Amino acid sequence: MIALLGEKAGMTRVFDEEGRVIPVTVIYSKPNYIVDVRTEERDGYSAVVLGYGDVRINKLTLPVVGKFYRSELNRIKKSLSDKETLALYREALGKEFSDRERFIREKGLDKVLYFAVEYFKIDEDTSLDELFPEDADAVEIMKPFFKFLIDKENEESLKAKESGIAKEYVHITLPARHIREFRTEDVSSYQPGDYLTVQAFEGIEKVDVIGRSKGRGFTGVMKRWNFRGGPGAHGTKFIRRPGSIGASTYPGRVIKGKKMAGHYGNERVTIINLKLVSIDPENNLLLVKGGIPGPNGSVVMVRKAKRSA
Repeated sequence: MIALLGEKAGMTRVFDEEGRVIPVTVIYSKPNYIVDVRTEERDGYSAVVLGYGDVRINKLTLPVVGKFYRSELNRIKKSLSDKETLALYREALGKEFSDRERFIREKGLDKVLYFAVEYFKIDEDTSLDELFPEDADAVEIMKPFFKFLIDKENEESLKAKESGIAKEYVHITLPARHIREFRTEDVSSYQPGDYLTVQAFEGIEKVDVIGRSKGRGFTGVMKRWNFRGGPGAHGTKFIRRPGSIGASTYPGRVIKGKKMAGHYGNERVTIINLKLVSIDPENNLLLVKGGIPGPNGSVVMVRKAKRSA
């Protein structure tokens, strides 16, 4: 499975080694969070669940929050096992609210990890393997912690208002705006709580891009189905009309599937076998030859081409 969620940034052009112009669509794909891994033993099939786009934790329903128990537990163990990283979070704990938020932004710290250090009282002498055993129930450990996070999110918003700090800087978020599942045969290299980046597409030549086309509202048959229309000379009354839609006495009805005026666009579209021109891991960019569905800023799925020659 090689697939990522990303955003359509727009179109531009690049030049190949021979100086030829190549029109490309730029797809911005920040690291995709692995929410869960489906296995044959537990779920009956193999797949990877990816999350993309941050949402405030107090805006999520409990079933969605529950998807993150196991992955966030793994991420806390993996991230805070590094002593230097833990030292930064411990340093942030001793600061006042305004200074703490400035410190967190400057150092690029994560609010969930920050409150994990506070809630679980993790310090340099804490053994994470003892605090979070391998056979521990993730729900039992993380459910009260996430309730603590939701309460903290509400407190942080009030403190930010009193301190004059923009609320978006203090939010506690999870990558749950878009959650998608991708089937794969081998899931051994994926762990909940890890991230997938554009580097996963290194060596890939062809990709499929799945998006939602621009909605065009209620349109006529010429725009929707490319009908030629009638003659446009003076006096005609049949310029953009659809023409006859029915049959004779038999069957005496309009056949299902008849091309007529109606809603056009805003539907799932898959463009297959697009050439992957280049990747930019430093800026999390994919450059794909040609156009892809949807307006700029829309979320698209990029996967390794299924039917490439």
